[in-house]
Amino acid sequence: MSKKKEAFVEEWRRLISECENRPKGVKFSDWCKSVGVSKTNYYYWKKRLRELESDTPQIVKVEADTLYLFCGRRHNKIKGLVWERDGFLLLYRRLSDGYFQWPKYVEDVRKLTQEQFIDLMEGFAIERKVTIRKVNSEV
Repeated sequence: MSKKKEAFVEEWRRLISECENRPKGVKFSDWCKSVGVSKTNYYYWKKRLRELESDTPQIVKVEADTLYLFCGRRHNKIKGLVWERDGFLLLYRRLSDGYFQWPKYVEDVRKLTQEQFIDLMEGFAIERKVTIRKVNSEV
């Protein structure tokens, strides 16, 4: 990809991120007017970014006995892949109501602990907002 095209793509990503993280009370159409972007262009950019990401070859070093998770756009479906030395095992989970707490950006991809995986499958956020401090029982 040329440097000029990369600059456009980064600008599109920035604007899309800004739109998705706009304050709750701000309507989509008002946001578009405030930054000087038409709704048509915004949706075109989202579509092009999805196409660019799907066209980009993702090279993953697949390790045996490692579960790789992929989430759908609506965050209500998760596919899991496990390499079992003779082929892949495909796991699929779809929520009939609700959605998975899934990161929005590729940069947020990370390894999960077993507890985080269980929380994800039960519909909880992976990152706990409040932790309970341990109390020393010695008085």
